[in-house]
Amino acid sequence: MRHASQKQAVVIFSGFNMRAVVAFCRKATALNVPFCLVASSPGDPIFQTQYSGSVVLTRQTNDLCIADMQNWFHEILVSKSLDRLMVLPTSEFLNRFLLDHKAELEDAGHSVPLVDKQLYNRISDKQSFVKICADHGLVVPQEFIDQPAKLPFVAKPKRYAAVKTGRQLKPWLISSESDLQKFQAVESPGEFFFQEFVVGKSVYLLYFVSQDDKHVVYSQENLIQQSNGGSIVVATQSSEHSEPIAQQYLDMFKSLGYSGPVMVELKVTEDNHVMIEANPRFWGPLQFVVDSGVPIIESFLSANGFSLPTNAVSPLPASHGNDVRYFWSGGMSKSAQPFVFHNYNANRFVDDFPDLKRHDVFLRDDTINLYLSEFRDK
Repeated sequence: MRHASQKQAVVIFSGFNMRAVVAFCRKATALNVPFCLVASSPGDPIFQTQYSGSVVLTRQTNDLCIADMQNWFHEILVSKSLDRLMVLPTSEFLNRFLLDHKAELEDAGHSVPLVDKQLYNRISDKQSFVKICADHGLVVPQEFIDQPAKLPFVAKPKRYAAVKTGRQLKPWLISSESDLQKFQAVESPGEFFFQEFVVGKSVYLLYFVSQDDKHVVYSQENLIQQSNGGSIVVATQSSEHSEPIAQQYLDMFKSLGYSGPVMVELKVTEDNHVMIEANPRFWGPLQFVVDSGVPIIESFLSANGFSLPTNAVSPLPASHGNDVRYFWSGGMSKSAQPFVFHNYNANRFVDDFPDLKRHDVFLRDDTINLYLSEFRDK
């Protein structure tokens, strides 16, 4: 815990997971929490937002080097008259780099608000998290010993990156012979494990797991998603956070010693809540909890020593958020098709569009130029 007299700010690496970056900037601005942005390049989308004035440096490469990062942080401390920085855990690539160098950064006085590397990887890596959930009596998809002959099935990477190349691996939905041929041509099957394709309502359980039992739990129902398990485009409120399943996952995270933000993806069938994957970091549709008044960001900041306005973290009214939607129109690009509808359809989307537009993540005063640029790029 920082000393009361220390001045600290959040340092945010931009250019990746932009929807979460913008949502955090909005909430931090509203809470008067100081933050600094590190742009990924001169073309970083953050320069098309009102937060461009908070960019303190611009990277010349996507590669990360701990010596460079230490120099950047020192420059920020001196220029902003700060004592320490807390790095926001926004992307998987960044988080794994931070965990590899956590001791060095913390020895320099900075804060890396992530659990230890072993626990983080056990939750983030898909195969190890399946085992954790199964060991805690939670329902997981049926797993096949070998690649199944019957379609459809899902091929999931055992780990975040390929062993030989270090390339990030992503799940494949194999629903046709063409999908299978592409998978076999691109991937090494030994890097993957195989599960049944689960049909059901798509739900995210959204948590801030606290070390002092001041947990925050919420949920959203996903309605439209980009192809191949891509980003969520449309979502609405779910009631799953009020169901016993939400407490069961919370109890599991507590028993593991996990603290911090985490999202758990479920498929809800007639009989079960089936675990799909988890992300132990801030997720793309973070704006949904901000718009709903759910204090996940506030609790995260408070737990990491930031002073917040009085009553910034308060219980939600029981009826709060019933009319809140999440919509990312910029995600509806040609490359993201065919879109996947979860318990939803195109006709309902057309009917809902006027209301959805009011909730567009970037169609707002602070990001209007970014909103327009996403359409120009399509």
